[in-house]
Amino acid sequence: MAIAFVIVLNTVIIPSSKYNTAMEYYESGDYENAIAMFEELSDYQDSADMIKQAKFDAATKYYEDGDYITAYIAFEELEDYSDASKKMVEIEEEYPAVIYATAEDGDIVEFGGYNWIVLDKTEDTILIITEDIIEERVYNYAYMEGTTWEECTLREYLNGTFYNSFSKEEQAMIVETHLTNLDNSETGADGGNDTIDKMFLLSINEVNDFMKQDERDTGSCWWLRSPDSNSCYAAVVDSDGSINGYRVYDGYAGAGYDSGYYVDIGVCPACWITF
Repeated sequence: MAIAFVIVLNTVIIPSSKYNTAMEYYESGDYENAIAMFEELSDYQDSADMIKQAKFDAATKYYEDGDYITAYIAFEELEDYSDASKKMVEIEEEYPAVIYATAEDGDIVEFGGYNWIVLDKTEDTILIITEDIIEERVYNYAYMEGTTWEECTLREYLNGTFYNSFSKEEQAMIVETHLTNLDNSETGADGGNDTIDKMFLLSINEVNDFMKQDERDTGSCWWLRSPDSNSCYAAVVDSDGSINGYRVYDGYAGAGYDSGYYVDIGVCPACWITF
């Protein structure tokens, strides 16, 4: 008799009591406690369905309260439940920046008509770099002994013509960034003065910090803003993802080219955007 009572207690009475308590939490709008208790009940009655419903209702409440980021994340977890996907679209239309706010390192996001890789994230900004080389350009269109990022024409182009190709709304999201332009740690080549830029190229340190070698292999070379062997050479990410250098004026490190020869190399702009 005692054994039978224990079985009934553990399989009927206690679960029933917990279920009733969970429903009370749910009906009062205390979704967090309701979810926790339904999860304890696991497969008891419709607890599994109630977990999803409580999460959906919690996400809806976040949405109604204007907490779009939390709501979006919650709906994303429930994408196949009810009309969670529809709710995500509604949030994207009402608050487009939610895509960036919920992005994680390594995600691909669309911005200004380009696909970008998320490299880093703070509380309200993300660092992004174009997934592909957007074009090929010369680093500097004039011979200068010791050209640095501060002085090069590619910096001028990125923060002028390229930046201005974005809409006013997109420009408002692009953060003005203080860049530290370090000397080359191996060769001692001068990195020049720090700069304030909207658009920029990654440095050697940044590309090593944020991207593994196989992640930066685009099949072609692309510029970095750091100096290489000396400040007449700028560093590049080579076609296999390794780091080398090319002349900033004639664009090529090999022999056989006169001083007036320009070679275009790939450009992968980077920037911080706010959400």
